[in-house]
Amino acid sequence: MYLKRLEMTGFKSFPDSVQVEFLPGITAIVGPNGSGKSNIADAIRWVLGEHNPRMLRGNRMEDVIFGGSDTRRALSAADVTLVLDNSDRKAPVDYDEIRISRRVYRSGESEYLLNGSACRLKDIRDLFLDTGIGRGSYGIVEQGRVDAILSAHSEERRAFFDEAAGVARCKARKQEALVKLDDVERNLVRVWDLINELSVRVETMREQAEKAEQYLSLQKELGELETGLLGNRYVSGRERLRSLSAETEQLRLAHAAVMAKLGKTEAELVGFREEVVRIDTKSEQLRSRLTEVVAAIERAEGRIALARERARLLEQEGERLQKEKGECERRLAQLQKDLDGERERLRTVMEQASGLRNSLAAAEAEMEGFLSETAAEEEHIERLKGMIVGVLSEMAECRNRISDSRARLESGQRSAAGLKERLELTRSAMQKTLEDQAGATDELNRRVAQKRDMERRLSELREKIGSIELELKRLSDARDQRRKALNRDESRLQALKDLDESREGFFGGVRAVLSEFGSKSGVIGPVADLIQVSPEHVVAMESALGNGLQDIVVESDVVAKKCIEFLKATKRGRATFLPLDLLRPPDTDRLKEEVESLHGVLGLASSLVKFSERIRPAIDYLLGRVIVAVDLDAAVAAARKLKGAARIVTLDGDIISQGGAITGGSPRSRDQGVLGRRAEMDGLRKSIEKQKSALAECESLIGQSLSAKAQSESELQSLSKKLGDLDLSIAEQNSSIQSLQRDYARLVGDEKLVLGEISDLEQAISQYDLRASEDSKSLDMLSVKEKELQDELARKQGELKNSQTRKDEITEKITSLRVEAGRLDQEARNQLAAVERLDAERAALRSRLEELSSLEAENRRTAEDTDVEHKAAERDRDRFVSEKLELEQDDARMRQSRLEMLGRISESESAVKSLRAELAGVEKSISSHEVDIARVSENLSAIESRLREEYMLDPESLTRRDLGISEREAVRTVESLRQRIRDMGPVNTGAVQEFKETQERYGFLCSQRDDLVEARRSLNEIIREIDEEAKKRFMEAFEIVNMAFQEVFAKLFDGGRAHLSLDDPDDILNTGIEIYAEPPGKKLQSLSLLSGGERALTAIAFIFAMMKVNPSPFSVLDEIDAALDDTNVGRFSGLLKELSLATQFVVVTHRKGTMEAADALYGVTMEESGVSKIVSVRLEE
Repeated sequence: MYLKRLEMTGFKSFPDSVQVEFLPGITAIVGPNGSGKSNIADAIRWVLGEHNPRMLRGNRMEDVIFGGSDTRRALSAADVTLVLDNSDRKAPVDYDEIRISRRVYRSGESEYLLNGSACRLKDIRDLFLDTGIGRGSYGIVEQGRVDAILSAHSEERRAFFDEAAGVARCKARKQEALVKLDDVERNLVRVWDLINELSVRVETMREQAEKAEQYLSLQKELGELETGLLGNRYVSGRERLRSLSAETEQLRLAHAAVMAKLGKTEAELVGFREEVVRIDTKSEQLRSRLTEVVAAIERAEGRIALARERARLLEQEGERLQKEKGECERRLAQLQKDLDGERERLRTVMEQASGLRNSLAAAEAEMEGFLSETAAEEEHIERLKGMIVGVLSEMAECRNRISDSRARLESGQRSAAGLKERLELTRSAMQKTLEDQAGATDELNRRVAQKRDMERRLSELREKIGSIELELKRLSDARDQRRKALNRDESRLQALKDLDESREGFFGGVRAVLSEFGSKSGVIGPVADLIQVSPEHVVAMESALGNGLQDIVVESDVVAKKCIEFLKATKRGRATFLPLDLLRPPDTDRLKEEVESLHGVLGLASSLVKFSERIRPAIDYLLGRVIVAVDLDAAVAAARKLKGAARIVTLDGDIISQGGAITGGSPRSRDQGVLGRRAEMDGLRKSIEKQKSALAECESLIGQSLSAKAQSESELQSLSKKLGDLDLSIAEQNSSIQSLQRDYARLVGDEKLVLGEISDLEQAISQYDLRASEDSKSLDMLSVKEKELQDELARKQGELKNSQTRKDEITEKITSLRVEAGRLDQEARNQLAAVERLDAERAALRSRLEELSSLEAENRRTAEDTDVEHKAAERDRDRFVSEKLELEQDDARMRQSRLEMLGRISESESAVKSLRAELAGVEKSISSHEVDIARVSENLSAIESRLREEYMLDPESLTRRDLGISEREAVRTVESLRQRIRDMGPVNTGAVQEFKETQERYGFLCSQRDDLVEARRSLNEIIREIDEEAKKRFMEAFEIVNMAFQEVFAKLFDGGRAHLSLDDPDDILNTGIEIYAEPPGKKLQSLSLLSGGERALTAIAFIFAMMKVNPSPFSVLDEIDAALDDTNVGRFSGLLKELSLATQFVVVTHRKGTMEAADALYGVTMEESGVSKIVSVRLEE
């Protein structure tokens, strides 16, 4: 496997899409500080799963996204893809090429992709286990990490070693097995809780099955006696019902007669009222029409007024149009006169301009003849001027040579002065260099002292981190103990919740009703769900209520019957219902007064539980005559005083019945009852809350310790980096002193050169002075020649001047004629514009006259239309006035008819009132009879329902029976049997079936327990085998790495000794690894006393030793050679070449020796501010 390509978009300083191709061997990434070369190493580390932003030199993960620059906006996402060649199947996937991608968005969302498919971070890490690649492995190392390997605790150093030893995959497998084992332990606790709960339940169900037989016997005796009583009552009730029905029928006939008469009268009344409504409707229509007519009259009068006003305005408009038309005709006549005059003036100007152009042509012909005569004289003058120019040019050259010589002379003099000044500066610089050399030596001594202080602070920080780690271990152990206790309580609580939700301990009939009806259809719930009992009263209340805890409270007897019908239809068992509308709770006022005076008695049981006031009848029915005593002695004493007025129960669960029977023995476990189970659940919830609070506090302390550790480690890392920087600074200071010494030697040489240059310049100055003197003589001779030529030119120009006078006269004449011609042309254009303007104004006036004639015609037509409208409006007004008079007469007639109808309605209403009073009396008698019939029918229905539902008898087939005793005695006997049944408490008649089901569930849970125990044994065996394998791998790898470390150390240091040792050889799985180093010429000493370069070489030896034992497919080294001098860089690069046969290296470096060892170079620059750019160079052997 090797690294083929890195693709980045938007990562740190690489906003554009960038691809970096890698080849086997060594690839070096170079560039100036701040150019972004380390961002390439960060990208590889990030895509392989690094989730700590500080390891990527940031504060948040969003910091890896390009944040913008002066010329570019920030991006919203970063995307990095790593492409690997897997043709050797080093990674356990069936692909020749692996593409690992990671993407993060500024919103915080992120994703991983493996060959384009979404995956988890765990999948990426599992892919590289034991390969030396991945987060925190020895295959990816930055400069700060080199020193951290030596500064780290020995246990932390072990993490690097596990990758080389192949233990990392074993640890991952062990962690998965431990998670599974934890799940098995939790499930086992829950199963054991359920088994313990059911083991008690099995014994309870066996007792209930035995109790059911006695209950059924009593029920049979009670049924025989009660059916006789009910049958006799049913026959009597049936006879009474027939008598009441006959009387009611007579009353109904009388009621029908009164109703007929009332109906007739009410029909007449309805007719009268309808007639009034019809009259009111007609009147309303008349009034509505009258309103419309009045409005129409007003509109007609408005139209008349509008027509009159419009006629007046039209008349005024006609007069205005006549006036404007006359003015336009007068203006048109005046314009025609002006236009004729302007045209005459234009013709005169045109004739004058034509004559002037003829005179101008004659003058121009005369000028051409004169010019041909003076051309020969001007040509001679031009030749003289050319000769003068030649002489002047030679004079200028002489002057330039003189000026150049003098300038060179002055320049040489200035240069000589400058060289003398430079000589003084050189001598001053020599003095300053000597002073700087002394200052640099002092600074070197100061930095050496500062380095010693930093090394002391590093030692203190390591001791502090060690103490924090001990505290963290103590807190982690405490947290683990609390988590185990919390898991145990949560498992127990969940087991109890499961039992409670499945209604474990409830009768089958009760469970069936609650499952079918829930809390709707009038079913309120079982008593156990509706009361709250304090923990100290749980045993007493469970004894007092017994199976009454399972009684179902319902809204009414109708709901109870509906539930019983459901149980019968589905054959799901039996249940007891407490309908709130039928319950008759006992009167307990007197009993409360007696209880208050009893010693050792807590009070009525109903006052010791909490419940909704809505279900008070049910609670009073069950607990109203139950007293709670502190112990059995107090209960016996209370029973003697109360003489059977109430049942008494003690806090231990002992019971004294109203008849005096005492039930007691060893107290029942709380797990046996619903109330006990819920009390335990409440206790567990409180315990869990306390444990969570304690766990949170423990987590907080761990977080504080981790924060303190991270701060100290950060300070340690920062200080280590500063120490490395200081080492570089000391080296640079030494280099600076050497540079100053070289500068002084150079300045001495400069002094000698300047003295030689001054001598050369003085010789050149004397030569420039001689050349200037010779050029001055040549200039004087040329000046004489130039004067002779100037004299001859003046004579020729005088002769030509006489001819120029005639030329000027002709020129002046031509100019005068051209000016006059221009003036006449301009005057002609002005006259033409005036003619055009007057023409346009005349056309506009003619158009306006036509428009005014059209407006006059339109005005006359509008006046005629307005007159027609005026006459039509007057006709409409007269018609509407006549209609108004007729409507007012019709309205008066309607009012009179309405008054007559209202009188008839009053008479009919009096008659209806009298008939209704008579009807009310008859209906009252019928209602009374119907109430009696309903009461008797209800009693019969209740008796019939009981006979049919409870005893499966048809009431119609019953006749009177002789019971052998009086009805009163029979009622007492029935009540006695009922009391005996009540004393037994609720009996589960389906106990046998439920006992069988409970036994089956118990067996199933035992089977589950055995499976979980076997799973726990198997997982422990797997963990043991993993530990053995990890120990074996570690020890084998340790010996090999130790030998490789000794070999690599000797190569890098060119001698010396080093070795690795275990902190605790007896604990192979957790022991730390110590590094001992003895560079050449030094004794064995602490790693903290080594110099920066020695520490870096030791760490590099440790990393390279692991690579030799377990070569990683590729390795990224980020400036780990920064602290090495040139000699050590050479050894480092040689070893890098050797290892590159098995491992592909990507090295970020500044060092020339490392670059020379590379097979390919990538340069990183920042041509654009804040944006990195890559340039690649392939180096041939």
